[in-house]
Amino acid sequence: MLFALKQLSFVPSFLRVVAFLILCLAGILIHYSLMFLLATISFWTVKAQGIVWGYYNLFNIARMPDEAFRGVFRAVFTFALPMLLVSNVPARVLVKPATSAPWALLLLGMTVVCFFVSEWGWRASLKRYTSASS
Repeated sequence: MLFALKQLSFVPSFLRVVAFLILCLAGILIHYSLMFLLATISFWTVKAQGIVWGYYNLFNIARMPDEAFRGVFRAVFTFALPMLLVSNVPARVLVKPATSAPWALLLLGMTVVCFFVSEWGWRASLKRYTSASS
């Protein structure tokens, strides 16, 4: 990113950089929450590795800009699995701050939602847990 910003002769303000870093941390928390939720599936199944690998493969979608997606596909990868938010919003805040405020709020809101859903999944999984040796 630094190379691209230098090539564009673009110097973001300090506030933009701080917002970018906060949103990157929010994206990391979303990713962690989703991975944690998928890991709790191991309480119900013997092997959950395929599900986790599937998530990593789906995360390759995040390499593309969100404008490349339309309709149901965009809605699913914005709200159900917020990969497009995680990958696009921090960069948008850095480069286009005027149009990115609603997206930044959506990312922060989805961070809270994903965290609490993963917490709920963890608690539900613990209720179902039985000893590995019995």
